[in-house]
Amino acid sequence: MLPYQAITGKSGPQRASRPASHTCHTPGVRSPHRQTRKHEVNDFGCLTDAHGGDWNPAVWRHGFATRPKDVALIDALADRLRPGDGNSRQVITRSDVFACRSYPELFFLAVMAWGYGLSGYGPHRTRRIVDAVDGVDDDAIVRVIAELQRCADPEAIWRAFSAGGSARLRGLGTAFASKVAYFACYDRDAGEGPLIADWRSAWGFWAAEDVWDIRNSAALYAQYVETAVAWAHDLSVRSDDIERALFVIGPHVRKIWRQEHGPSPQGYTT
Repeated sequence: MLPYQAITGKSGPQRASRPASHTCHTPGVRSPHRQTRKHEVNDFGCLTDAHGGDWNPAVWRHGFATRPKDVALIDALADRLRPGDGNSRQVITRSDVFACRSYPELFFLAVMAWGYGLSGYGPHRTRRIVDAVDGVDDDAIVRVIAELQRCADPEAIWRAFSAGGSARLRGLGTAFASKVAYFACYDRDAGEGPLIADWRSAWGFWAAEDVWDIRNSAALYAQYVETAVAWAHDLSVRSDDIERALFVIGPHVRKIWRQEHGPSPQGYTT
């Protein structure tokens, strides 16, 4: 039974796309999350490079008020962006983040700003990561980016940004660590490289390929990235176009699952 049937029926998928050590499970939900962020461009009215949303630098300046160097970075990023909805908002796209690659600290801020958008907790969580390395490992961001760029394949990328890895940043889970990896390493000319693995793409990939959970192991993350490359080749698009499609459908898949099966199937998480 395919996931499309499983989320609208009474039983889960019957096949696994991995050996027993990587058993795929029908996903469910433990705790509620918002289905989408209103500021995001969640349709295909723009190219993937233009995919993004509103960001409010004033909120971030307030969150980093006692760190003048970081406020200067926020100002520098804001200067690069076009105006968004509202007087204090600006639009940040994937292309804007890629354009910051040559400036590691500005790049890291751009990744976090793009990822959090207008989420009120974005500045707090980002500052917590920065505070953890301040005075202890001042070159952490530079080192992390360099380590990720040295990785030869998706499994190595996942291991590097995960617990115990050489590109691990305390407080940065798979969703945002994979964002850093994607923006630091993705080859837009070749249309290949590491991809973002968050709850949205995890649900989308499960619905399309019957594999859960792409965030949970190097092997499953690699399967996701390699499958996206194969699909992209067949469709003459980039693999991050596939990731974006999964990002778009993921919340809809989870919503259907929750409507049919309830919010907390035993043993599964978002």
